[in-house]
Amino acid sequence: MALFIFDCNSHFSRCFKVAVKDGHPDPSIITNHKGTHPAFYNGQPVFTLPRVLNIVRNEIRDLTKLGFVMTHIVLVFDAPGKNFRHEMYPLYKADRPEKSDSERSQLANSISMFKNQGFPVLQIPGVESDDVIGTICDKLERAPIEVVVCTRDKDMLSEVNEKTYVYSGADKKLYREADVLEKMGVIPDKVHDLLSLTGDSIDGFGGVPGVGTGKAPIILNHMTFKQMQMHPELLLDIDLKGKQRIYEYVKNNPEEMEIMRKLAMLKRDVELNKNLKEFTMSSPTVSNIYHGIQ
Repeated sequence: MALFIFDCNSHFSRCFKVAVKDGHPDPSIITNHKGTHPAFYNGQPVFTLPRVLNIVRNEIRDLTKLGFVMTHIVLVFDAPGKNFRHEMYPLYKADRPEKSDSERSQLANSISMFKNQGFPVLQIPGVESDDVIGTICDKLERAPIEVVVCTRDKDMLSEVNEKTYVYSGADKKLYREADVLEKMGVIPDKVHDLLSLTGDSIDGFGGVPGVGTGKAPIILNHMTFKQMQMHPELLLDIDLKGKQRIYEYVKNNPEEMEIMRKLAMLKRDVELNKNLKEFTMSSPTVSNIYHGIQ
């Protein structure tokens, strides 16, 4: 038994970026070899929809070939609007460009498309898809089912354990615990500690000055992020270049350190109002994937 969880914002964004050239749909990308997928339907852009649907289907096929038996599935999308991290830190994701009208409409229509095709979809306001996925993984930690999270988001590597995996379809890579350590330099339980230390330029928050992806694993090999907050003097015992500067920052900026930690950590108590039995495929309600385009 296995539950496949798709971080569909990640999948959609990848498909949209590939299909757009200079802000317009690229004809060489948006049609298949027979030209049967239109760029527009009833006047609305739809060129991303078949691509994201195919990626989800292909990744299901990939995981089946790897030996997973899919008994449950759920597609998770970010809800529109801001979430609790924006309230905590107004500059959160502030540098990200605004979505175009085409991207916004196709994202909304892709959700309708997946529902019409029988896929269970979760979209919860006030939190991010990562929080929803983390909550699901936590709730199923002791359940007799394997979980595969399909995403390229490095945040999700924190969820990997003996029966929870991350699959990056773009790289055809299944991440187990040893793979996370090899890629990130830390065990899964410390992935968010690492992101707290290094910051996340994509999400718009910096980490501890002087600490990058090289130094962060060295620090976390000696302590957790929380231990460093409580006892910054422990940094001085590590054989680490620039440790005095790092120590002084951690000691003198406790509020900033706590914000970094809270921004990077997942919220694992999201009210899902769903149970595992509801994460199953149903029969498609329409044969045309463009049915119901708004």
